[in-house]
Amino acid sequence: MHAVRETSLIALSLCFIACSGEPGNDPKVNIGDRHVGVAGDELTDFSGEWEGYMEAFSFSPVDGSDRIRISLDSEGQGAVRFGERDEPYPLSPDPLANYPVPGWTATSTPLSGFAYPMHDAALDDGRFRFRVQFEAAYDGWCALHAPTQSYREEYQVKHACVGGVRNAESLRWECFVVDAATSEHLSIGCGDPVESQCNECACDAEACRVAPRSPARFDGRLEDGGNRFVATMLVPTNSGVDTRVTVRLTRVSQ
Repeated sequence: MHAVRETSLIALSLCFIACSGEPGNDPKVNIGDRHVGVAGDELTDFSGEWEGYMEAFSFSPVDGSDRIRISLDSEGQGAVRFGERDEPYPLSPDPLANYPVPGWTATSTPLSGFAYPMHDAALDDGRFRFRVQFEAAYDGWCALHAPTQSYREEYQVKHACVGGVRNAESLRWECFVVDAATSEHLSIGCGDPVESQCNECACDAEACRVAPRSPARFDGRLEDGGNRFVATMLVPTNSGVDTRVTVRLTRVSQ
């Protein structure tokens, strides 16, 4: 009888110890799909304003700066800015003016101050990936030009940013662009910088837009408890071999 009573008391004591705890020291309970607070588990961990630099790299035509800034919301939508400018270069309504400065013909180099939208943002195992299109800054310039018949046979395209007619006396081509706002034909020199930049535009029967290029791709994760974002940026080149650039950013605001 005493043995049974002692056994019951021992079992009751064990249950009391296992089922209770001191105030403030309640055991953690697994309630299923719950994050444990590791920085980078959620898209919201990346949201905020970020500022930093591209390691040993700069887009020299931008302004020679290695500065980079990223703005990101809680849903993974945001933009990237390169260089020192806070605003993009103003776009002249004149279709004969190269953008952003006279004589400029490229569309593959990012422009300082332009907010490049993020595309295909995704979070996978703490790694945040997205891409940007450097040519996006030039889309407004291409849209200044109405599509016209291409004069260059080797392009074999019906619609183009630059047209031309052959002079009956000199047999030389006389080139022009069409102002999308006024439909006016504006003469240019065949092969001058306006045509060179126009060659970066893709036109259909309705309008001209910048021709798509390979994107720059970002792949990074948070460090220092979520206060730093370190990524690899793959920059497309004309050779087809991407340039790998390390990007280091610090959170400046949530």
